[in-house]
Amino acid sequence: MVFEKETDTYARERDTVIMELAGPKGGYAVPSLKELGMKPTRTPRRSGETVALKTLADITPNANYTATFEKLKTVPTAFDPAAM
Repeated sequence: MVFEKETDTYARERDTVIMELAGPKGGYAVPSLKELGMKPTRTPRRSGETVALKTLADITPNANYTATFEKLKTVPTAFDPAAM
């Protein structure tokens, strides 16, 4: 959609919002915790799709482990130190 600057009453507001969304580098990237002014996470756990796929690729060749796997009997929110 093309807007005419002369007839578009919301041009300034829209341009401001777009620049804020673009971030300081203009890349529209998800901001890091540091950019948001937050402390880094304290948990030593690594996660994400890449880590999950690597773990899956490492354990699936072991047929005995895969066939006899049982979920751990732990509380998923019990981190030490506590996650904040």
